[in-house]
Amino acid sequence: MTLLTFATWIVVALLTAWGAGVVMKDGGHGLKADIPLGLAGSGGAWVLASILDMFPEPGMIATAVVAFAGAAGVLAVQRRFFHAPLARERTPTWRR
Repeated sequence: MTLLTFATWIVVALLTAWGAGVVMKDGGHGLKADIPLGLAGSGGAWVLASILDMFPEPGMIATAVVAFAGAAGVLAVQRRFFHAPLARERTPTWRR
């Protein structure tokens, strides 16, 4: 893995995590949880692709596709099975 491939992997994972937080407001645990999940998902997908020898000589496009798929997959699973409801708006106690 070259430095450019590693940088592509990190940037795509971070952008995917940020995009998931922006697009899918409901069910997430916030940006602080989305970023590590996105990095872990993209890293796991990259390791799996390397083990399966899917890309003998990976380029930037292959790296970006695998990183996006891994990050998006983990974030989608988190929102589906480990759902966090949106915080309810707090009403002042004198209005209750």
